[in-house]
Amino acid sequence: MPALRALINSAYQILGDMGLNFTGVDQDDEITRRRMRGREVYVIERDGELIGTVTVAVKESEGTRYGYINVLAVAPNHQRRGIGSELMAIAERRAREIGLDRVRLDTAIPVRWDGKSYRSAIMEKLL
Repeated sequence: MPALRALINSAYQILGDMGLNFTGVDQDDEITRRRMRGREVYVIERDGELIGTVTVAVKESEGTRYGYINVLAVAPNHQRRGIGSELMAIAERRAREIGLDRVRLDTAIPVRWDGKSYRSAIMEKLL
C-alpha cells in the first residue's frame, strides 16, 4: 500500500500545484486502501518500481451499466511514454471482458464546487 499511495501522490501532485484539491494529491495509506475496495486495481511495474495504476469498477446510472475508470496515475518520471494509454487499454479490455459496452471517467475543470476546488467533467467512451 505505501508504494501504491506514493505513486498516486506523485502522479497527482501537478494538480495540487494548480490548486486543485484532488484526493490523490495527499491521500494516506488508509484512504488509498478504501478507494481500492470494491474495484479491480491494475498496476504496471518495471524493474521493481510501480510506475502506473488504474482502477475499474462496475457502476450503473439510469439503467446503464458501465465501467468506471478511476485513479489513473503514472509516475511523473514515466509520463509521456504511452503508459497512460496502456492503462486505459487494460481498463477498456477488462470492461469488454465483463460484458460492458462503455466506460466512463472524470476529469477536472478548474472551477470551484462544494468541497472541491474544481468541477468534474464526466466523459464516456463506447467500446
